[in-house]
Amino acid sequence: MAVPLSTGVDVSPAVRAVILKHRGGGPEAERALEKLLSDGDRSAAVLLAELLMQPARRGGPDPVRACDYAEAAGEHPEALHNLAYCFENGLGRPTDKARARTLYAKASDLGFAKSACALGNLLIGGQGGPADATRGVDLCRRAADAGDPDAQTDYGGYLLIGRNIPKDVVEARRYLALAAARKHANAAFLLGQIYWNGDGVAKDRAEAARWWRVAYDGGRSDAARLLALEALGRLVAAHDSREPAPVQNLDEARRWLTIAAEKDPDPAQRRVAADMLSKLGEAAPAK
Repeated sequence: MAVPLSTGVDVSPAVRAVILKHRGGGPEAERALEKLLSDGDRSAAVLLAELLMQPARRGGPDPVRACDYAEAAGEHPEALHNLAYCFENGLGRPTDKARARTLYAKASDLGFAKSACALGNLLIGGQGGPADATRGVDLCRRAADAGDPDAQTDYGGYLLIGRNIPKDVVEARRYLALAAARKHANAAFLLGQIYWNGDGVAKDRAEAARWWRVAYDGGRSDAARLLALEALGRLVAAHDSREPAPVQNLDEARRWLTIAAEKDPDPAQRRVAADMLSKLGEAAPAK
């Protein structure tokens, strides 16, 4: 779903006041929005749908109620997008990718750029109907040019690997940098890889690590292993140049490896991180 409690959402002044007062959401925000909705303010349903789907919500997400609220908001473009998300992913609704296509298209027609690329991705994958990769990529490009960070990330990813579009790593970096500057975790992760590998730009491992930290802070736990490798690389470089290795580099590598051994989404990578941590001579985080 879209980012919750955004002041850019087209809602009533009363709902906007709740947004400004409770930027982090929480039970008080939910109760205030429910009261506004019961008083007839349908735009409150848009934000309720957002809040109830958030993974960090106290008590956990409530996809059924979230999708109910998205449906209750009527023809609001962001609510249509979120309802499409429900059907696309089988969250609070039966999986129905054809219905998701229809809803994304309606939201896109109402000017919600994020929906254009969401529809484009379904077209590229042939989900919910016939495949149309050319149109799908073009929809993502248009949404990216309209400034949506999800679309910038998706379109930048297509350019980076040359999927359904000629490969262009320089343009890929441009789009990903736009999204990463807004702390989009997936864009920051890919941008880090670009600087690490030197794809269309000079290799810059410090810059790679900077973006991987943004990715990790945004929820990409798999960035921890890469940050550990970058810290270890500094140790190796110091050794090769016969310079004393700063103790903090070793501590940093251990810290990131510990996180990777616990949190990497890939079990194989968790084992690799644990093995590397053991070889460093300490199986617990550095003090």
